Amino acid sequence: MAEHYRPESRPNHVYVINYSWEPLFDKKGKPLYPLLMAELDAIKALRPTGGLMLRRDGSSLP
Repeated sequence: MAEHYRPESRPNHVYVINYSWEPLFDKKGKPLYPLLMAELDAIKALRPTGGLMLRRDGSSLP
């Protein structure tokens, strides 16, 4: 869900369904998943009201 990726209350985390809030940055502030974060930031920008964040481009990226 868009709401689970970098929400205002936890801007440095992502919530993985059925798991827990996971950090997006290490203890020094370096992004752990820079490519994924760039893609999710772009997807979230297109869904300002929330909802599922799905890739449907056929890229087969994980």
